[in-house]
Order: sequence, then C-alpha cells, then structure tokens
Amino acid sequence: MSDPRRVALDILYRISSSGAYSNIGLLSTDLTGVDRAFCTELIKGVTERRRTLDHIISKYVNKTPEGKIYDLLRMGVYQIIFLSRVPDHAVCDESVKTAKQISRSSAGFVNAVLRSVCREKESIIKSLPSLPEPVYYSVSDSIFAMVKEQYPEEYKDIFNAFYEKKPVCVRANTLKDTPYVDGVNENTDMADIEKGLFFVQGLSSQAAVKALEAKEDMTVIDLCACPGGKSFGAALDMKNKGRIISSDLHKNKLSLIEKGAKKLGIDIIETVPRDARVPDEALFGIADRVICDVPCSGIGVIGSKPEIRYKDASDFAGLYPTQTKILENALSYLKKGGKAVYSTCTVNRLENGNIVHSVLNNKEGFRLVSERTILPGNGYDGFYIAVIERD
Repeated sequence: MSDPRRVALDILYRISSSGAYSNIGLLSTDLTGVDRAFCTELIKGVTERRRTLDHIISKYVNKTPEGKIYDLLRMGVYQIIFLSRVPDHAVCDESVKTAKQISRSSAGFVNAVLRSVCREKESIIKSLPSLPEPVYYSVSDSIFAMVKEQYPEEYKDIFNAFYEKKPVCVRANTLKDTPYVDGVNENTDMADIEKGLFFVQGLSSQAAVKALEAKEDMTVIDLCACPGGKSFGAALDMKNKGRIISSDLHKNKLSLIEKGAKKLGIDIIETVPRDARVPDEALFGIADRVICDVPCSGIGVIGSKPEIRYKDASDFAGLYPTQTKILENALSYLKKGGKAVYSTCTVNRLENGNIVHSVLNNKEGFRLVSERTILPGNGYDGFYIAVIERD
C-alpha cells in the first residue's frame, strides 16, 4: 500500500509544476479508506490554501524553496496550522523523513522551518485575519477584485463558503423503485449508483433542471451535455417519454452519457457530437426546451476545483463570445412558446446576466422569464440560472 503523504506530495508537485488537476491524480493510486481520505484532504487543503501557506513559509526562509521541497513544506505547514488530527511533532518527523528521500541535504532545512512554525503556531493563527484579503482567502488578486467589486456586501461570505465541506447531493431515479429522495443525503450507498437508483447531482444543478420544466413528450436539446446530469434530470421529469438530443464538442465524452442513461434505464436520450457554437439548421424551431449550460470560469465551484482560485480573471474574457454564440443558437432551436435555460457555475456577472441581456437586446421575439444568482454556501455551488421564452 502506498504512503498517503508521499502520494499527496507527488500529486501536489504535479499541480504546482505543470498545472495538473487535484482530482485527477488520485485515480491512479491504490489508496483506499482512511488513507485515501487523508491523501485527498491534504491535496485539496494545500491547493486551496496555497497562497496563505506560501505567505507563512516566506517568513521562515531566505529564498523560495525549489521543487518538491516547497510542496513538502506547504503540506507540513497546512497540517500544523489548519489540521488537528496529526500531532505537530509527527508532522515534522514525517516531513523530515520524506525530505531525506528527496534530498538528504534538505532534511535539516525542512526540520528547521517546520519546528519554527510549530513554536509560533498560536501567533501565526492569530495573525491570519490581518493578512491582505487575497492572501487570507488564498485567491488571485484579480479574482478577489472581481468578486469584491461585483458583490461588495457578500464577498466575504462567498470566499468563506468555498472552504465549507460540500454535502453529497443526489437526484433519485423515479423510474425505479428507489429509497432515495432528491437533495442532501450523506448516507448514500455508492453501490446503488451501479444499480441506477440515483445519480449524484449538486443542488444548484438540480435547480437549473427544475427551472427547465421539462414534461412528457417534449423535445429537449442539451447543447453542452457531458457528463449528462441535466439530460438525466430532464428525462426523469419527462418520465422517460419524449426525445432528448444531448450533444457535446468532445465526442469521446458522449459515452459517459450513454453509460449513465443505460444504468438509469433512460432510453429517450440521443447523443450527437456537435460544436454548440456552430448553428445547426436541422434543429431550428424544433425544441420545446433547450438546456444551455455553457462553458464558464467556474468561480462558483472553487470549493470543488481549488485550482481555479489562482487564475487571472482577465483570461475569462475569452469565454464571453463563446457563451454569447451558444445562447444565440439555443434560442434559434426553440419552438414558439418554448423555453431555454441558460446556466453557469460562476458568479461572474459578465458571464451571466450580461450575456443574457446582451443577447436579448439584439434578438427580437424572446423574453426573459426569470433569472437567479445562487451564491455558494449551505450546500449550494455558486450558479446562475436564466429562463428565456420564445414568443
């Protein structure tokens, strides 16, 4: 069995050195049970607190450490300052042991830094709230500035919510005899996924599907469907009667929808590889409902994808033309009286209301029925949902 600390360190190094994703590395390990949970906690915790950890470490070094030693220090400081399950002396001992495996000459350095952090632990913890806010919340300066500008009253709650432990949320498969109900369920038997009794879907995503109001015998188009949760939710609302056309740019991902639908007993979903940015004349005016869950910055799901914290907000501007084009195409697929749901998992208003209102201002024959911004917290991801109807 692998050492969970060493596995975590290797994955953290891939994240910091080459931009790997925190949730991918664990897929290839043999860790199970408590060891896997501890490894996961280290990876997620160090990644989401990285800027704060780097600030703390900078007080005890003359120059920035290199390579895995830097990630080893981050991991050690994280355990000392933010975790209580491992005694401080054990954190130091295990970190020094690992340092010797990487570079024996670094062991004394690692020991000195972590022992100093242990001695000054209380003062470090007390000083955290007085740090510059982007450092305290461990986000890039640009993301912090964007969220604070757009949500001057709520920004602290938003950033604090990203540290909350997310509950397991499920959508019950009403096509089968299932003991599950929609919503938070911490006692889910994951083996029941294989039986198709439920699928995991966040509360905010469930709210977007509910806003769609899909009904039996409708034709529904899901433009950016993978991994399929909203298509599945619509199919359940339709009682597996009607037609759902689920498409995605990446053909290789469509198998996720096909396998998921088969497991759930859904047979009304057709999968088609399609670039949602390119209009398809064959779809013009055929849909009762269109699901338009566009690619976005993901600011609302930082709690699950901590790498997003350190992105440059100026890079998000490249998404706006894509989001605009996909929504324009979505509206062209609606029948008269049909409805489209435009949704994102971000709280960035430039990707949300700004896109919707801009498109509607330049397109006659459509009206905004409703729009809702869900801020992260209380089990919800940050999300935006707009319902648009064709006159």
